[in-house]
Amino acid sequence: MYDSVLDKLCEELNKGYLSDLKWLSQADRVEAGLILQRTRAEDFSVVSWNDAYSYLTGSRVKASAEEARARLIQWLSE
Repeated sequence: MYDSVLDKLCEELNKGYLSDLKWLSQADRVEAGLILQRTRAEDFSVVSWNDAYSYLTGSRVKASAEEARARLIQWLSE
C-alpha cells in the first residue's frame, strides 16, 4: 500500500526520487495517466490528491478527491 498518490506514481513509474516526477517524458505522462485511471479517488485522501496535483502542475487546487484526480489525469494527457 502506498502512503500517497505521489508515492504510488514514483514507485510504479520506477522513479528513484519524488523529484523525478517533475521531469516526466511524454511516455511517462501517458503511463502516469493510465495508473491514475486505474486508481480510485477513494484510495487516497483528498489532501493527497490535491498535493499531487499541486506538486506536479505547480498550481494550487482545493477540490474533492475525484475532481483533483480528474484534473490530474487531464493535465497528464496534455
